[in-house]
Amino acid sequence: TVLSNVFTVLNVGHDENVYKEAIKIEFNDKNIVYECDKNVSIKYKNIEIGNILMDFIILKPYPCLLSICCHEKIPRRLFDRLERCKDILEIKEGYVVHINSRTWFLR
Repeated sequence: TVLSNVFTVLNVGHDENVYKEAIKIEFNDKNIVYECDKNVSIKYKNIEIGNILMDFIILKPYPCLLSICCHEKIPRRLFDRLERCKDILEIKEGYVVHINSRTWFLR
């Protein structure tokens, strides 16, 4: 899979941007349609009042969201943002890719 390929080569210890660039290369190699570092608009009464930066919005073949986290603990707000983006974009699946000093996994 995309993520296992990236982590087999890079392992742990890099900044989020390094992993994001490698994931983009894998997505392109596999013809996965995605958007990276996309601002998702937050609206109130149809007026944009802010946005949430989403690491990856995968459009095809399987719509889902990916958020990359390289902290030892995943901040709760990351899960909250992911859930809000899922609701706004009407995408059912969303995952946090957690990379810490020992390993990586999906949550």
